[in-house]
Amino acid sequence: QRMVAAIRPGLPVSEIVEVWKTVATELGIPEDFARFGRLGHGSGIQMLEPPSVWDKDDTELEPGMIIHLEPKTFNEYGCYQVEEVVVVTGNGSDYLTREAPAELPVTSGS
Repeated sequence: QRMVAAIRPGLPVSEIVEVWKTVATELGIPEDFARFGRLGHGSGIQMLEPPSVWDKDDTELEPGMIIHLEPKTFNEYGCYQVEEVVVVTGNGSDYLTREAPAELPVTSGS
């Protein structure tokens, strides 16, 4: 949610990664970015298009861009990821997908 809230025209994509790093640190999530490389991507005619949401892409966001945000974390059981899809608007962003709930449901185990 904080990554989405940061999105606005003119923001370099790499700054979205900085938001995630702050959130990950606050939540005690390891910053193991080498394992997954990026936190999202653009889309258009193709599903996976530039920009890449990673710390080496300084593409500035523009109104109309569609951005998939995919923050991830790993533990001994695997990779956990939530994906939000937003469109950059004239002054921020709007969700194109239904926003993930604040608490994710437990689907198996105890």
